[in-house]
Amino acid sequence: MAHDPLWHLTLETGHGSLIRPETKSSLPKILRALKPLADRGSVEHGDWTFAAVPVPGGFRFDAGVRGWNGPLVTGYVATKGGGEAVWRQMAADRRSLGFPDVACPRPTVEPWLSAMFRANTLESMLLTDPVAQDRFHEALRAVAVWEQGVAWALLQYGRALATDAPLATPLAAEALDSDPTHKVMRETAARDVRRAVEVGANGTADLQRREAPKLSGTFASAVVAEGTRKGASDAARVVASVIRSCARLSLDALLIDQADALKIDWNILCGGWGQLLRLPHDPVWLEAKPIECAFAQEAGPQFVAERTGYLVCSESEGFSITYAFCYDGTTIVMPGRILVSPEGVTVEAPDRRSGELLTPMADSIAERVIQVFLLLNARNAPVEVGDAEDVSKLNRKRAQMGRPPVLSTAPVRWDLSRIERRAKRQGEAFGPEQRRQAVAALVRGHVKVRKTGAFWWSPYVRSGIGPDPRETGRDYVVRP
Repeated sequence: MAHDPLWHLTLETGHGSLIRPETKSSLPKILRALKPLADRGSVEHGDWTFAAVPVPGGFRFDAGVRGWNGPLVTGYVATKGGGEAVWRQMAADRRSLGFPDVACPRPTVEPWLSAMFRANTLESMLLTDPVAQDRFHEALRAVAVWEQGVAWALLQYGRALATDAPLATPLAAEALDSDPTHKVMRETAARDVRRAVEVGANGTADLQRREAPKLSGTFASAVVAEGTRKGASDAARVVASVIRSCARLSLDALLIDQADALKIDWNILCGGWGQLLRLPHDPVWLEAKPIECAFAQEAGPQFVAERTGYLVCSESEGFSITYAFCYDGTTIVMPGRILVSPEGVTVEAPDRRSGELLTPMADSIAERVIQVFLLLNARNAPVEVGDAEDVSKLNRKRAQMGRPPVLSTAPVRWDLSRIERRAKRQGEAFGPEQRRQAVAALVRGHVKVRKTGAFWWSPYVRSGIGPDPRETGRDYVVRP
């Protein structure tokens, strides 16, 4: 593989795969789904969207995921004898997009397929929250199969332009606005695309494992430093000014893992909104290290932010969230707010571009904050809130030196010692395996019948031991 010119092309462009005859037999369903692409020039299938145009000697196509801003990849298919013309088209497109020239020779075996990541798309959803990370990882695994399917469909049903025909209109790069947040996200995405180092015949891609996070101290301190530097975004300045004086909580990895296991039922939430989702402070800053959580090991640390932060403020019909994260040592505060109420989740953004960046991640960010609030408000969950470190003396010295303050946070832990003590009294084992299986469950509101009458029991969060709370919980029969 190291001597394959497309291997070098992959290193330059972020993704690539060869058309191989043995793959054709595994793609009949994809071929049938993509046949209209050759006739109409566009087709949608499930979450995927495709668009294709004939070019001299072959075809150019875009493949994307519904809801993302633009295509995930742009691919090129060369017919037999059309490789040189398609290569010229690809080079023209890359120059138009501002991408570097491909530093490798043109493939000699035809037909061939090449594909490149579109960095302007990656910036809108790359490495910002668990759901977006999962979707991105899944898309990476699936996109090569779809690339090959598109290539076979176009070769079988499409009609390429003559090799001496004029080049198709080059791809146009999106206008790059000057907002500092957008600029940082573009640079972050571009760095990760350059890190793509392994693409197999099936098209799965991986990124180099990052070094351990270099950010020290609390994330709140990093956000304040970001918000007070020259050229900071408006969003960073606003968040920095608020979190200086508001309550700040640091959530440990085990608590985040427990929150991740909670399944959200919107009907239950609406029935007990004020009780279940009461803010511990107003406003409140929540921060976590998702790179230390269980889902980071499953998705891969390279797909997970080092730090995340949520500034939550009460609103007339719920609460708002301003989201920040640190990836690859870069602190980013997202412009706009996520509004959460019994009516659902909406995005309030200062401009269209900011809305496009925030909307794909809004639901998962809101879900994470809801899950944390459920545990913080639970009556019987083993949550322990510690005291924040006193850094007033340190900050006086920093102020004299003209440095931004260091902000301490109150640690919030998922403390299983109470459950462990109970297990010990009952003679039960509670080792590492039992600790991993300690879960929380959101219990529906229900009626309890007592001698004096029937009583409504409000929705609440219950903690228990076992891989599934239903296995260790009790079933109650409510009789009229």
